[in-house]
Amino acid sequence: FVWPGAMFNTNGTKQGGIFADVDFTNGIVNAPQFEPDVNNQPTAADIFGGTDAVPQGDVNLFVEDFKFPQVFRTSLGVAKTFGDGWNVSLDGIYTKTLNNIVYQSVNFENNFTSTPGPESRIQYVSNAAVDSRYRSIYVGYNTNEGHSFNFSTGVDKQFENFFGSLFYSYGDSYALNEGTSSQNSSQWRGQVHDVGGRNNPVFGRSDFSAGHRVVGTTAYKFDWNDEKNVATTVSLFYNGQSGTPFSWIVGGDDADNFSNENGSTSRNRTLFYIPQSRGDINLMDTDDLTADQQWALLNNFIENDDYLSDHRGEYAEKNSNRLPFESQLDVKVLQDFGLTLGDKRHRFQFSADIFNFGNLISKDWGTTWSTNDSFSYQTILNLQGFDTDGSPIYTFTDDSLDDERFNINDISSRWRAQIGFRYLFD
Repeated sequence: FVWPGAMFNTNGTKQGGIFADVDFTNGIVNAPQFEPDVNNQPTAADIFGGTDAVPQGDVNLFVEDFKFPQVFRTSLGVAKTFGDGWNVSLDGIYTKTLNNIVYQSVNFENNFTSTPGPESRIQYVSNAAVDSRYRSIYVGYNTNEGHSFNFSTGVDKQFENFFGSLFYSYGDSYALNEGTSSQNSSQWRGQVHDVGGRNNPVFGRSDFSAGHRVVGTTAYKFDWNDEKNVATTVSLFYNGQSGTPFSWIVGGDDADNFSNENGSTSRNRTLFYIPQSRGDINLMDTDDLTADQQWALLNNFIENDDYLSDHRGEYAEKNSNRLPFESQLDVKVLQDFGLTLGDKRHRFQFSADIFNFGNLISKDWGTTWSTNDSFSYQTILNLQGFDTDGSPIYTFTDDSLDDERFNINDISSRWRAQIGFRYLFD
């Protein structure tokens, strides 16, 4: 794995940097001159004073007994064939996390206060480095929190010129951290959190929770002339599945580091607190909407979402919602025919496929969806800063309801067609 390998090249000395502040009124402040000599690069001392000889860098560490991800998995399946070619199956699988990866950023003091009001999120008093030789120090360790399961059942039948099958499955999975990034700093900044910041990620539904799925296939062959191998086969394939799970988060540049942490905070995962009433949230006027107008829109937005309306006064759970259910139908037509030349018979086959056939009929069918943010997160509020008492100040400007809240995936939502030709050897 690449994670522990980073301890060798991200050790605080091989990689580092110095940063110049930008003032758009007065230009770049304390900007160093370009130095082409790789052995004579500017240091923090050249800009900020002091005696630092080496630019600050990050450090990646792992606990001594760290273990690579491990799971326990068990499965059971039953299949039965009945008379006349009916086949029925039932399968189940359960997975328990034994060891997965989670992170903490440790190069700042664990001294914090809490924002006033019902949200009460922690905020660190200072994110200054405890060890000023380094910028951020990330420590990876293990967790055994997490599990998943999947259940499926189905039936299929072969007739003389017809085949049909129908299968259903349901799966769900839960995790503390997904462990999907190759960089340790990215793993830490991507940890989903509510009250306690990234160092205290929340356990919840995994990004890979499957949900419901229905798969159906059917094919019928029309034999027009057996001697000349003239036949037409029409096949249908249907796939319907639950949308991708997503979390409601707070957006805005200030939300990237809501808790004032030391570390790479460019990826925001701050879960949304669902206000019970107008007094639970501090909204500010925008150029277009007053705070009260925004509350009316936000309140209506919450009321139109089943999950949000049922969990007022709570933090939205990790991956609490799903994108709309997705359904697509594919159609395939095969045309076979034979040709006898001399003593030899030649067989040919033309094929035509239409993927997402429903979208060919209606622009509203066969749609697939994504959230308005990357990594399956949906921004509901933008953090604009903090009031004098430390309470967060928000704006809300999106009053889109139902499916209008999400983005349509242009490519996968369109119908597509392909044609083919084959020569079949006897």
